[in-house]
Amino acid sequence: MIPDAIVDRLKALPIEEVAERLGMTIERHSALCFMHNDHVPSLKFNVSRNIYRCFVCDKGGGPIRLVQEYKALPFQESCVWLADQFNIWHPGDKIYLKLVRRAERKRCLPTNNGVMIELDTEVLTWL
Repeated sequence: MIPDAIVDRLKALPIEEVAERLGMTIERHSALCFMHNDHVPSLKFNVSRNIYRCFVCDKGGGPIRLVQEYKALPFQESCVWLADQFNIWHPGDKIYLKLVRRAERKRCLPTNNGVMIELDTEVLTWL
């Protein structure tokens, strides 16, 4: 599950930059539509609203939807692809998982003088 905060960041990515990462050629906020046999650019980008729309096949949306349509991926995988492309940490990211696991392995214990100390649970088990 992709956290809402990360989805919000992905939705805010510049739509034309996402399209370029997908390999689309953009000229004057327009591109050939990849969803049908297009000879005249019918896919338009509205950078102020951060959306795209094809005026022939009447499909459109934001950055995540563009990845879904272009790569034929489900929502979660589209989010992961975008996050990887733009170096945004997400739950499937190896660094993210390593940090979460490290945090889960720590346990706080009180000392005699009331100070809390952090111990790795593996070390604690060994002791």
